[in-house]
Amino acid sequence: LLLFRVQTGSSQPSVSPGELSLPSIHPAKSELIVSAGDEIRLSCTDPGFVKWTFETLGQLKEDAHNEWVTEKAE
Repeated sequence: LLLFRVQTGSSQPSVSPGELSLPSIHPAKSELIVSAGDEIRLSCTDPGFVKWTFETLGQLKEDAHNEWVTEKAE
């Protein structure tokens, strides 16, 4: 089984016109449990503000790519 915890963020308008503030991050509350052998595909439309954090058997892995795919979960 794989356990995923997801953090999301979005850019908010700042006081200065034409500039964006830092992304607002919400606590990692979303979880997805996947059975071995399942395909998983995660994608983000804004690659500048994505960081995936995966926990597999107690080990954490972080990745900043805008898409993450596994065809056979372990």
